[in-house]
Amino acid sequence: MKETKPDYPPSTVREIQEILLPHHHPAPRGYSIFGRNLPAQEISGDYFDIFTLSPQRTAITIADVSGKGISTSLLMATCRSALRSCAPLHSSTKETLCHLNRLLYPDIKEGTFITMIYAILDSSTHTLEISRAGHEIPLLLSTQHSPPHLTSIKESRGLALGLDSGETFDALLTPTTIHLQPGDTFVAFTDGLNEAFNPHQEQFGLTRLKEALITHASADLEKLCSLILHAVKNHVSTTSFHDDITLLLLRRELN
Repeated sequence: MKETKPDYPPSTVREIQEILLPHHHPAPRGYSIFGRNLPAQEISGDYFDIFTLSPQRTAITIADVSGKGISTSLLMATCRSALRSCAPLHSSTKETLCHLNRLLYPDIKEGTFITMIYAILDSSTHTLEISRAGHEIPLLLSTQHSPPHLTSIKESRGLALGLDSGETFDALLTPTTIHLQPGDTFVAFTDGLNEAFNPHQEQFGLTRLKEALITHASADLEKLCSLILHAVKNHVSTTSFHDDITLLLLRRELN
């Protein structure tokens, strides 16, 4: 008799996935963190996470698993679990991602990969160490001057997880550390945001994202996140999202 695989309703898988996403956004004193995930389908291959490493050190991450469907969502869950298990073992973001890649590589099928940003906030020194494994370039929104200023954090770079067993991945991963001034906001997102198409096949793009960030720079993070996603939805109009969208924001408060 042919074996049949269990058919899990998408709504059930989505409920399980929502359990894995942060229900609150823990941040050290003087900081705020907020993230949102909008799946293109019932379930998403994107995820973000926030967890405490020590009283002064907070880990934040955003990731995008290639492909769609239940298998992609399950790989996302595996990635989250593996990151949380190995992050406390290492002091640097590079060491953590190199360890994570070695853990995941044997179980990632050919043609599948995971892009990720993994960062550690040290609230005692107001520094953010960032490693970027093939992910979209994050932004830094500064309100020290008028008008607010945006900088692309291009220095952090690397290969996506799962494309190499270790040696090349380790060599290409280049972390960077930035100092957060009062009012600075770190902005990370998945490519579903900037690549969202409208009915005329025009992408939302980085220019519109930057305009929205500068226009609403004074808003609190939850409001800022909502305003940006609202702008994306208005741009898309009647077109359905073709990819998952995730936005993650971290801010050093003014006081």
